[in-house]
Amino acid sequence: MIKFKELHSDIYTQHDLSRLCEMRNEKDVQRYLNINSFTQQDIYQTESWIQKQIKTKKIVLFIYSDDQLAGYIFIADHDLGESLKKGCEIGFAIHKSCWHKGFMSKLFNKSLILMHELDFKFIVARVLSNNFACIKFLEKSNFFKVATFIDVIEGEGNLLFYQRNIESE
Repeated sequence: MIKFKELHSDIYTQHDLSRLCEMRNEKDVQRYLNINSFTQQDIYQTESWIQKQIKTKKIVLFIYSDDQLAGYIFIADHDLGESLKKGCEIGFAIHKSCWHKGFMSKLFNKSLILMHELDFKFIVARVLSNNFACIKFLEKSNFFKVATFIDVIEGEGNLLFYQRNIESE
């Protein structure tokens, strides 16, 4: 059974925190995040990290499969100045055991409802150029590439920016 938890109104459990720590320590998950280098985190560092996300992001949404945390998405204001339309930036990760099972699509579709409720007009997503599954997901979800930042990340690849306009949806 799939369920969601919005962390500004719901409370995460110790089990959620353990699963999140496990996910953040999974090297295959972390190598696709916009992080300088792989580091192991303990449960206290993970709790500090998620508390910061709850304080600084507009939405923090968890997705579960059979009461197991499967992934998360963050939605943050994307403020480029007063003359521009109201936009947001998303960041997300899925537990490795849940890859290629449709969780990202379900999580994104649920978050899209919340983005409309918050009156966002466009969405921005950053992705590493070697994250082919994420790029495929974004393009399948009607995002289009708007920029490539070359030689700005540690290691191989580039940083890609994708956008989706949702104003008329």
